[in-house]
Amino acid sequence: MKILVTVLLSLGCACLAIGQNKLLLENEFILFSFKTKSGKTCMIAHEKTNENYLVYRFGTDDHIELEFPKDKSTSWSKFTYEFYYRGGGKENLGLDLNYLSFRNGGYLYKVYQTYSAEDDSYDCGIEITHLKTKKITEIKGVHSTTQGSLNLLKDSIHRDEIEK
Repeated sequence: MKILVTVLLSLGCACLAIGQNKLLLENEFILFSFKTKSGKTCMIAHEKTNENYLVYRFGTDDHIELEFPKDKSTSWSKFTYEFYYRGGGKENLGLDLNYLSFRNGGYLYKVYQTYSAEDDSYDCGIEITHLKTKKITEIKGVHSTTQGSLNLLKDSIHRDEIEK
């Protein structure tokens, strides 16, 4: 009986902890996310049923420091996605560079995910540029904590081109 109560309490606490995650809503899935060196999370989420819905969140599971945009109904149009791909592996200095950016409150936020075949290195993070002073602050991500990929946005770009 004690074991059953302990298991039920443990499950209840786990469910409560999951329910308290403010970074990902029930109607969303993670497109791309990573933890920073300070333990905070950068997350790009997409709604399961609305192709025009894209949201950036930064913070911890219980405290969102920045969410962009506030109106998410057509939020995809508030972001810019850019990529560069050069195949050929190490011999051709292959690269896969992906950037998702948006402007908010006098700053340009650029979430990045990169790969270089030359040294087989991965990198992710956020580059924040103050638009008036041009001062850049970089928040490095921990690659081993990544989920999803900004590469998934390439399909969105091509779908938009086909629909035009």
